[in-house]
Amino acid sequence: MSRRSLFGFAAAACVACCAVPFLAAIGSIAALGAIGTSAFGVAAAAVAALAIVVLVIVRSRRKVRAQPKSQPVELGVTRR
Repeated sequence: MSRRSLFGFAAAACVACCAVPFLAAIGSIAALGAIGTSAFGVAAAAVAALAIVVLVIVRSRRKVRAQPKSQPVELGVTRR
């Protein structure tokens, strides 16, 4: 067996042995990224919904407060 064919056989063995775990690692990283992105999206939607609920409650409580009666105001002009 020549030296070239030995290197070729070694390269083929390396690809056959190491390619699958390497591709599986990259696939798991992608899957974790997708899961993380969706979890972040759900969390952001929950925070936005909570903010909207708080805003609606605060605005509804402001409308219940009594309004002051209008009174005439006298404005005097003084010269120095």
